[in-house]
Amino acid sequence: MNEAGAVTGLFGVIMDLTEFKLAEARSREASALLEATLENMDEGLLMVDAAGTVQVANSRAEQLLGLPNDFLEGKPPFGEIAFQQAQAGISAEANKAAVPFLANASLAGTPPR
Repeated sequence: MNEAGAVTGLFGVIMDLTEFKLAEARSREASALLEATLENMDEGLLMVDAAGTVQVANSRAEQLLGLPNDFLEGKPPFGEIAFQQAQAGISAEANKAAVPFLANASLAGTPPR
């Protein structure tokens, strides 16, 4: 501004975000496709990291394991699944698909929280 208060200059930065926004949109689309695929599978899917914490799961896994809805959204330690089943009175024998996993749940070193 000059002494009269008139603007005499302007400083700014202009960036073209087109590629960033396109990449962001592609990422959202891929994520939505993956989510839709996981939730519409007939199989239960559970992905556990090296520390024994559930990282990815679908609702079918909750159904097959007899867990409450949205239980796996909290990304619980894997050992908590066996604990939850025991609390609900579900034995590993009641769900043959879970037997190998539940038998090894303590190996993850993740006691229920």
